[in-house]
Amino acid sequence: MRKTIINVEEEEEEEEDEYNAEMATLESYTESARSEVLLVVATVDGVVEQVLIFKGCSSSLSSRTAIDPSKSVLLAKAIIQSIDVIKGPFDPSCIEYLEKGLTLDEFIARSKGKLRK
Repeated sequence: MRKTIINVEEEEEEEEDEYNAEMATLESYTESARSEVLLVVATVDGVVEQVLIFKGCSSSLSSRTAIDPSKSVLLAKAIIQSIDVIKGPFDPSCIEYLEKGLTLDEFIARSKGKLRK
């Protein structure tokens, strides 16, 4: 009979790394700003990731998106580089930018009325 040893600390660390509060805030924003799409560029361990957020849902444009919608598309350690606000619905052949290249702080400052934390 084989015994399986589970390292609880590693499991908890992995779970914490899966939740990204900044992404949750941006997803929440798009639930109320339903005519806007956010294009987020972030880095994770030096790798550039692009994420599209629309109506509270995130989808990675540069890597796989988890099937489980409760898992964040970007890890907690991701660093958001820029946010583009696009007129929705998203049509990659005809992108109409409303704002481009915002930092997370700039986006939060301009969106205070629509953000829920």
